[in-house]
Formats: sequence, structure tokens, C-alpha cells
Amino acid sequence: LHLVGNALIGGTLGVTGNSTFTALVGINKAVNGSVGLSVGSDASNATSYGLEVTNSSSNTRFLVDGLGSQRFYGSDNAETARFKDGKVGIGTTSPSSNVEISSSDDTRFQVTDTGDSSTFWIRGDGDNTSIGNTTNHPLAFIINNSERMRIDTSGNLLVGATSGSAHILSKSTASGGMLEIINSSTTAPSGAAFKFSHQNPNDGTSTFFTTNDSSAYRGGWLSNGGVQNYQANNSNLSDR
Repeated sequence: LHLVGNALIGGTLGVTGNSTFTALVGINKAVNGSVGLSVGSDASNATSYGLEVTNSSSNTRFLVDGLGSQRFYGSDNAETARFKDGKVGIGTTSPSSNVEISSSDDTRFQVTDTGDSSTFWIRGDGDNTSIGNTTNHPLAFIINNSERMRIDTSGNLLVGATSGSAHILSKSTASGGMLEIINSSTTAPSGAAFKFSHQNPNDGTSTFFTTNDSSAYRGGWLSNGGVQNYQANNSNLSDR
């Protein structure tokens, strides 16, 4: 079959051999009618193509093979993406997850908000895997549709808070402990270490640990090993 101009076919057209159409082909399906265009393959294998859409040199194309996979090819005629069994593979012909991205080096998934110029990516490069962004925006962690933790643009870790100046800040309105450290080692276990690597150990003004209530400073553990007195019910208690 060879059509040079426009063609209107009111009935059913069956083509068993090769066909060439040099003009546009319009296929119109009646509302709630049968399928407007059905292209099939009589062989169930990856090399039998039920549908192929390509440019004149066949180096950029889309095709559906006999196994039902949809493939996309780039300008160098190399496969760039594939839909297979409800999974999307980019850089792989056999995706094992709902979405899988694969490459030989520096593989990343990136989301960009052009309105706020923010980006988020998941990246695998060499021996390193990372999650984060390349813009000056905080990284928040959402649980049950509520923010639970974030890393701000200064590198501070904030738990239960959206702003703060401490390197690690945890806020809570719930009862119970704010911090719990457990070491299950049976050989010389230790809890937590606080170090000032460049501070004079005899300096009595640097504090490793402080205690405050809602209204006042109550006490501290100094870098020289001293423990400051603290107040409870407005009475000074002696060090022990």
C-alpha cells in the first residue's frame, strides 16, 4: 500500500505487507467506540516490534517490543529509558524497582523548583552515596506530614525545631528524656565525651555542660573539672 496524498478510509483497513505514507495520517475514534489504532506483534520476544516511531535515520526512536516493553532511544541510537512491567528504567533495560536510575559514574536523581531556585538530589558517586541539595536551602525530614528534623544552611542539626544557633538542638514538649545514650559493650563501655580541643584545661570560664530551667541558669560543669554551685528553690547548694 502506497499513499501519496491525504487518505480517508471509512471502513476497516488491513495491511499485511510493507506500507509507505508520505502525508499525514489521521485516525479518529468515535466517542466510547472501539480502539482507533491497534498495532500488534505476532511474536512474543524482545526483537519483534509491535510499534516503532523513528526519524529518517532511525537514530532517535520510540518502540514497543513483542514483550510489551516501551523503549526510548536517544540521538546516538542508544536506549535511554524503558517502561517494563510497570517499572521505569533509566540507563538500565531491566529495572528492579518502580523507578531505577543507573549509570557507570556519578548517578543522581534530582528535583528542581525553578520558582524558588531550590534543588534536591539523591546521588551515588564512587564509594560515596549522598542525599542533599546544591542550593542554599535547609534539608527537612517529614514524618506523618509533619517536620521532625532538619539540617539548616549552617549545618546545624535541629530536632523538633526549625531554627537555632547550636550545632545540635533538640526541642520537645513531651514528658520523658531529651537525650538517651546506651552503650551495650561489655568491655570498658563509655557514655559520652565532651572535648574542647584548643581550650586551656585550667580555664574556669569554659563550660562543657550547663543546666537551665525556664527562668535562670542553674549550674555547669567547667572545662577545668570544677562544678559550679546551682540554685534550687532559691537556696544555694554546695558542691560535693
